[in-house]
Amino acid sequence: MSKRRDRRKGGLTAPALLGFAVALFLVNGLLTYANAWPTPWISLRPRLSSDLAFLLLAIAVLAHRGDVRGLWRSLLALVLVVLFIGHYSDVTTEGLFGKPIDVYWDLAHLPNATVMLADSAPVLLVAVAAGSAAFLIVLFLGSRWVIGALAAPMANGAVRTCIGGVAIAVLLAFAAGVPVFARPGSSMVAEQARLVWINATESRKTTSSTLPQFQGGTGSDVFIFFFESYAGSAFADPVISGRVAPALQRLSDQLEQSGWAVASALLASPTFGGASWLAHASVLSGQTIENQRAYNGFLEQPPITLIDRFADAGYRTAALMPGLIDPWPEGESLGFDAIYPRRTIDYRGPGFGFWHVPDQASLAWFAQTEMERPGRAPLFVIFPTVVSHIPFSPVPPVIQDWSIIGTGDTFAAQTVRTNAARNGWFDYRTPYAEAVSYNLDIVGGFLESVAREDSLVIAMGDHPPPAIVGGPNGDWTVPVHVFSRDAARLESFHQAGFVRSLAPGSTPVGDMAEIPFLLLATDLTHVGDR
Repeated sequence: MSKRRDRRKGGLTAPALLGFAVALFLVNGLLTYANAWPTPWISLRPRLSSDLAFLLLAIAVLAHRGDVRGLWRSLLALVLVVLFIGHYSDVTTEGLFGKPIDVYWDLAHLPNATVMLADSAPVLLVAVAAGSAAFLIVLFLGSRWVIGALAAPMANGAVRTCIGGVAIAVLLAFAAGVPVFARPGSSMVAEQARLVWINATESRKTTSSTLPQFQGGTGSDVFIFFFESYAGSAFADPVISGRVAPALQRLSDQLEQSGWAVASALLASPTFGGASWLAHASVLSGQTIENQRAYNGFLEQPPITLIDRFADAGYRTAALMPGLIDPWPEGESLGFDAIYPRRTIDYRGPGFGFWHVPDQASLAWFAQTEMERPGRAPLFVIFPTVVSHIPFSPVPPVIQDWSIIGTGDTFAAQTVRTNAARNGWFDYRTPYAEAVSYNLDIVGGFLESVAREDSLVIAMGDHPPPAIVGGPNGDWTVPVHVFSRDAARLESFHQAGFVRSLAPGSTPVGDMAEIPFLLLATDLTHVGDR
């Protein structure tokens, strides 16, 4: 009876060996896969996991001291859950957004994303929350089974020694750099812990502003349009550029007919796939602000910005922000004379997507509110657009006659500009190209029908779209177009490498933080004052 009990407790039974093999391959696969771009799914890879080897060694040590049960089994299961979720987040964020995950700052945006989902799809939000909770429970229970299955054969001393020895050998191979291992999830977790510590404890500093005073006269309106997600891929990616080409041709024809000159270039953005405010702050300050920590320092100790320089020159400074829903105290701290979030825009037409207000309607309302005011001061305006924000649909119609837009009722009588058919469920390039085309049509209409003749208009991307659009290895460049009826005003931009066409070239000539220096070197003297 005692021998039978010993075999049952420490023998190599077929079920134990089968469970061990299944658990071994399951854990290794779930810690070594890559992202199956352009989807959120996974793609298995023939790699080894150093985390699995460390886990086996830990189980062997615990098994030597006694059965891996109860608290230890649950703790190891929690470790596995963290590694599983961490690895998926790591590879998926890289694959779809083109940048590493940063838990400290990325989770800070979760409440806003939740509000957006609650507003646009409350049923989906409930389903996501319930599904996530169920998934975590199943993942934890599955991980407990995995720990038990890996530990079962190690009740046998000889097997335990063998598995422990193999685990040590695998870890030594990993330390030696043998190229058969996936990036360990534990290193990602450690890196996130380091970033959390740095961001939570270290001081936030910004350098002193170096923005010069205006080198020429002032008086003409200046607009900076931040086209959401407008990137160099609009010219370099064959699928996207092929669909954007007609809009570029329409804009080129408008410029030629109405006498607007253009200077274009590619510039490097400080961000990729999101965090537009980093790009905005870089352009306003002349400092490259690459992360949220630097941005917070920028807000806590605001340097001299373009807002200050234009205000000193007698301009009325305004921020047209149709994507702004929550209070924006940081905008007030930057000193804008007027900030127009979505709730202040008098739009009564049909809603388009989560952001509701078409960019053309926002501009038309702003023209009536600010630009048509008698005896007004010259304007310095920033306008981050919303239509080209992911998911890039629906795309509103373009109203050719801007004078009839009013409060937007005319949009209800228009045929919605339907996105072209996608090539599969995860094709975002097609709707993205349609949204970029919309932006180009809007700037063309603004120049032709709304802007004063001596205005200077800068239309630029803020960052490339998520990698689900442009690919997992996309560059960080954005096109910049500067429009003026006075070609002489564009000379400082030409000297910096800008070309005299809408096509911005294929090589970046600098980064976005150089824009304010070029702008302040431009003579903006009002035509009537020359």
